[in-house]
Amino acid sequence: MILPDKHTEISASLIGQGGIILSALQTPKSISALWASIRQGVDCPSFQKFMLALTFLFALGAIGYMGGELRRLK
Repeated sequence: MILPDKHTEISASLIGQGGIILSALQTPKSISALWASIRQGVDCPSFQKFMLALTFLFALGAIGYMGGELRRLK
């Protein structure tokens, strides 16, 4: 689910997960380092949702993969 609805909390949607990822990505990080920092949070997604949110952010042009690290682009 990309957007939250009345049955889905915002933290469980891809928009919510994308926001969590962008807030954790203040400095460039590898995918494993980013997953380690996200996994410690309260709203920890499964690894599958984490990867879907990364794909969603990449498709939007919000993140990029350069030099082995993920970076915020916007």
